[in-house]
Amino acid sequence: MTDFEKQVAMLRRWRADPALFCREFLGWTPWARQAEVMRAIARRLNHGGGTVATGTGHGVGKTWMAAGLVLWGLACFPEGITVVTTAPTHRQVEEQLWRDVGAQYRNAHFPIGGHLLKTKLELAPNVFALGLSTDNATSFQGYHNKRVLAIVDEAAGVKPIIYGAIEGITTGAHDVVAMFGNTTSDGLGGEFHRCFTGERPAETFTVSSWEAARAGAPGLTSLRWCEDHEKMWGANDPEYLGRVLGQWPDASTFGLISYGDVQSALERDPAHDHLADPVIIGVDVARFGDDRTAWVVRQGNDIIAAYTARKQSLVETYKQTLNYALAHRASHIITDDTGLGGGLTDMLTDLDPKQHVTGINFGEASRFPEQYENRRAEIWFALRDWFKEGRGAICIEDRQMVMDLTRDCVTPTYKHSKTKQRRQLESKADMKKRTGGASPDLGDAMALCFAMDTWGEGFSVPRDADEAFDFWDIFGRGGTEDYV
Repeated sequence: MTDFEKQVAMLRRWRADPALFCREFLGWTPWARQAEVMRAIARRLNHGGGTVATGTGHGVGKTWMAAGLVLWGLACFPEGITVVTTAPTHRQVEEQLWRDVGAQYRNAHFPIGGHLLKTKLELAPNVFALGLSTDNATSFQGYHNKRVLAIVDEAAGVKPIIYGAIEGITTGAHDVVAMFGNTTSDGLGGEFHRCFTGERPAETFTVSSWEAARAGAPGLTSLRWCEDHEKMWGANDPEYLGRVLGQWPDASTFGLISYGDVQSALERDPAHDHLADPVIIGVDVARFGDDRTAWVVRQGNDIIAAYTARKQSLVETYKQTLNYALAHRASHIITDDTGLGGGLTDMLTDLDPKQHVTGINFGEASRFPEQYENRRAEIWFALRDWFKEGRGAICIEDRQMVMDLTRDCVTPTYKHSKTKQRRQLESKADMKKRTGGASPDLGDAMALCFAMDTWGEGFSVPRDADEAFDFWDIFGRGGTEDYV
C-alpha cells in the first residue's frame, strides 16, 4: 500500500470515528459516552443528516467534546464543510468552546493548518469553522456548503429565533445539528427540550455526572461533587435532575428560580452607589422546630447579608431582629406575618409608631389575583424577576450561607392552578415532603425583601437614617437594655 493509499484509509477511519481521530490526531481519548455521542454525529454527517441532542449533567466534558468535533470536521472533510458553533452568549462562544478549540489545535500530534483566530479557523475557502453569538439571527445566513455541522452549546439557553436561523443553513442531505446542554427547568418547552419529547425529530442521548465521575477521566466531575449536590438538592429536585442526572424535570411542574440565575447574581458586581441606598430586612419566623428563623438584608438592589437561627423563642427573635436592624441601619423591616410571625410584627410595630414595619401574610389574596394564587407566589415571582433581569448582586462571603441561600432559592417549584390558570407556588408542606424536610426559610426571607417591588408607587421606603425606626433614638440614648 502506497503512502497515499495509507492516508486515504486513515482518513476514512477518522471520518467514521471522531473518537479515534481525537485519540490519534488530537492526542486525547474521549471517555465511553463522549465516543458514543461523537460516533452518532459522524454517522449522520456521513449518511443522511439530522439532529443529535445530548442532555448532560455538569462536568461530563460536553464543551471539550464539541471542540474536538470542530477540528474533526475540518480535518476529515476536505472536500467542503462549514462548522458553525453558537451558545447563548458571546462569552460562552469565545471563552469556553473556542478556548477549547484553541487548546486542542495547539496540542495536536500533527499540524492542522490554517490560521486560528478567536472564533474562526479556515483551512480552505470551503473548509472553515466559526463561532457566532446569538445576538443577531441574520449573522447565520449564507453558510451553505457540501456539509454543514451546526454545534449548539448550552442548547437550553439558545433563543428560538436562532434555532430558526440554524434550520435555514442545515437543509442539505448531510447537514447535522448537534445540541449539547444541561436539561434544566428553565429550558422546558424550548427547542432543545422538544428533541426529547418527540416534538422535534432527533437522536437523543442522556449523560449523567455520575457516569462521568465513575469514568475517572481527567477534567471530569468527581463523585464527591455528585454526592454533595444530591444532598443539597435532593434526588427528586428539578435542579438535581437537570444538572447532575441530565434528565428533564416534569414539565407540569416548573422550577421557579434556576441555579444558573443564582450563580449569575453571586458573580455580579454590586451597585456603585451601594451605601446611599435604603436597607430592608426580610424576616421569616420559626420557633423550636426543625425550620430556621431567617433574616436577609437588602440594600438598594443588592443582597448584602443573611443570617439564620434555630430553636429560639419569639422574644429572642425580636431582640435579634433589632440587633440586625441596628447593625445595618435598616429603613424597613418586612416580616412573614403568618402564624408566629404575627407576634414579631406586633412587637416591632409597638416599638415603631411610624409604621416602618410591614407584615405579609403569605396565604392572603394576591394584589394581582388574576396572575397569582396568593401573596407568597406574588412576592416569589418578584424575586424571580430580580434574578432574571440581573438587577442586583448577592454579596455574601460566608460559603455555607451562600450554599444554603442557593438551595432555598432553587428549591421551590410552581404550577398553574387547574381552575383559573393562576401561578401557584409549591406549598411548604409539599416542598418538605419532596425534599425530605428542607424548608426554604432563607428564600422566603429574601422574597420578603422584594415584596415592595410589587406594590408600585403606593409604597415608599425612607431613604434617610433620620426617618428610620424610632428605636434609633433609644439606641442613641443608651437605652438598649429594655429592648435587646
